[in-house]
Amino acid sequence: MRVQGPGPCAAERRSRRRAWRAVVCAALAGFVAATAYAGQDADGDGIPDAKDACPKVAETANGYADDDGCPDALAHFVVHVVDASRAPVPGALVSIDGLPAGHAGADGVFEQKGRIPDQILSVGVRGPKGQGMTVQPVRLVQGDQDYTLALHATIAAKALATLTVQVQDADGFPVSGAKVRVGGEEAGTTDEQGRVVLDGQTPGKALQITVPSPGGVWEAGQAEITPQKGAQQVSVALARSPDAARQPPILTLVAVDEQRAPIAAGTVVVDGLEQGKTGPDGVFEFSGRPAGTDLVVGVTSADGTLNALERVTLAGGPQRARLVAKNEPPPPELA
Repeated sequence: MRVQGPGPCAAERRSRRRAWRAVVCAALAGFVAATAYAGQDADGDGIPDAKDACPKVAETANGYADDDGCPDALAHFVVHVVDASRAPVPGALVSIDGLPAGHAGADGVFEQKGRIPDQILSVGVRGPKGQGMTVQPVRLVQGDQDYTLALHATIAAKALATLTVQVQDADGFPVSGAKVRVGGEEAGTTDEQGRVVLDGQTPGKALQITVPSPGGVWEAGQAEITPQKGAQQVSVALARSPDAARQPPILTLVAVDEQRAPIAAGTVVVDGLEQGKTGPDGVFEFSGRPAGTDLVVGVTSADGTLNALERVTLAGGPQRARLVAKNEPPPPELA
């Protein structure tokens, strides 16, 4: 048998293979190193070092620039409200971008924490009795900052609008504790009269006012208004929900005189039949009839001098009707 030795090109082929292996190993080592670095997180803030602008210091997760890997702080600004003599104004109303934000304390100081920096706010202050007003732009920066706003009746302040929002249910009664939103932002909560006052509004700027459903049988309500200079009022009515028609009607009668004082111990008549007496607050509840029923309801004061008569169509669920009694002869239905 004849055995041939390696050909004349064998050494060259072996040399090329060794060179190729060296290139592959170098590339693989580089890939492994790059992958290892990409997965490193030296400061443990969850942002890989390859994307971390501050790889040695952890990110502050606070909703502001949380993806850059660097520590930062939210804005904390303090407003000192003073009068023309630089004395503190306790209880001054502070508004931000036209929406009520709170009141200054006994020292005339108002604080806001946790605001996102790098924005400009329109901060306004008004005296607790409506005296004087100042509006000033405030640029928020990281950390603490102080401002002093002096109350004075400037031309610009006089040119602003004050808007009173009145929230009522479908029965015409004020809704207290309702949340009022302007442009999607919460602006305040209605008082016992169903009102909330919005100071520092820009005249000529259309506003979308919404009131989310306060629950029960009431749906959300809304209104649009373009404020004018000075004071004005806008009403928001809450409609009864369709589901209310499926609930048993409960009619609450509120008997008052022409000065809106309650009529206590008044005789309540429904469809010509006496039903009972009003309580000390002038209130009487009536139920037992289906929704859609038309009723004639009336009240006569205990001394017989005041009388009221109204027609009411029962809706489903809770319902109120106001009976305003006047000093006049009783109608035949109450005689």
